Amino acid sequence: MSELPLVSIVTVVKNCVQHIEETIKSVINQTYPNIEYIIIDGGSVDGTVDIIKKYDDYIDYWISEPDSGISAAFNKGIRCCKGELIGLINAGDKYEVDAVKTVVNTYLNSSGNVFYSDLKCIDEDGKEKYILKAEKHVNKKTFKYRMPAVPHPTIFIKSCIYKHIMFDENYHYAMDYDFLRNLVNKSYSFIYIDKPLSSIRIIGKSNIFFKETINEVYNISIKFGDNKLISYIYNKIYLYIKNCLIKKLNNHKHGKNILFIYRKIKTILRLNKYNQLE
Repeated sequence: MSELPLVSIVTVVKNCVQHIEETIKSVINQTYPNIEYIIIDGGSVDGTVDIIKKYDDYIDYWISEPDSGISAAFNKGIRCCKGELIGLINAGDKYEVDAVKTVVNTYLNSSGNVFYSDLKCIDEDGKEKYILKAEKHVNKKTFKYRMPAVPHPTIFIKSCIYKHIMFDENYHYAMDYDFLRNLVNKSYSFIYIDKPLSSIRIIGKSNIFFKETINEVYNISIKFGDNKLISYIYNKIYLYIKNCLIKKLNNHKHGKNILFIYRKIKTILRLNKYNQLE
């Protein structure tokens, strides 16, 4: 095992007693043997800590105390990591059983810095709804005005990068957009893995607080020098209208079928675009 690179996994959680055990199991049941597992709890009062204690023998380090938000919790966990690679998986999300093994194999056979993949999107009951296809080619243009499909729950990053870039604790919803734009601007290489590494429940904080999220994305976009008018139209008008429409379709009799077809068409178009590039 000493010849295998150590991979650190960080889970941040607060009051997620109904799903934290599923997340923990997805980490401790990985087929890759050399994993360090860290859990940062924000002071849960709903029984989450009792679940964490249940798996104390499988967790290398955990703490439960109030913090100032997800970004602060991420940074706290990252500072505890000793691995060559670091993955962040929030409570409620889960890894595929061979996720870490797949990432390590790719890492050992490439010169990449950031590894990511497609993402399974599941409902409250854990049923798969659709697969979010990730961007295959990432550059500065990919991130302009928007958060592209580079799903954060699938990302593994070389730990040495965190010596230079951490999460901005001023952001509470779109911290991953700011963090990834920093990585792209510093020319770190992104390696796409052509299989889903993890699953995410589509009721996450950024979905619940959609308006606050797109406000942060807009502010981050401007911070990186994007055109203010275009960013405003895209984030605060187009995405807002799109989100309202999706909510209406989800409540419509045939709306979910329409959304299913829409996502299939979008996936096909995206794949065709990348096939032309390749």
